[in-house]
Amino acid sequence: EEWNRALAINLTGPMLGIQALSPLMGAVASIVNVGSVAGLTAHHTAAYTASKWGLRGLTRLAAMELRRHPRRRRSLERRIAKSLSDALAPSALTDALGPRDMEDT
Repeated sequence: EEWNRALAINLTGPMLGIQALSPLMGAVASIVNVGSVAGLTAHHTAAYTASKWGLRGLTRLAAMELRRHPRRRRSLERRIAKSLSDALAPSALTDALGPRDMEDT
């Protein structure tokens, strides 16, 4: 159940968004997928890490496939900052930045 939920939220959702919105976007549009440091190294749980690694790959593939269009595709890797998934994280993250700390970045 955890595996399916993580992939549905972190990978299937962005893929469906790319599929639905790419054809509708204007020439100066950008596609931004919000990743995680878990997409760069092992972190949290196997399901979370696999979904974030997958998101990096999906974003890069979308960039290759949509290259002929002037839209930009980006994946932002969230550094250590509190989010809803931190309930699964080790207590070392309890002193991390909160969402409001990230607003100006």
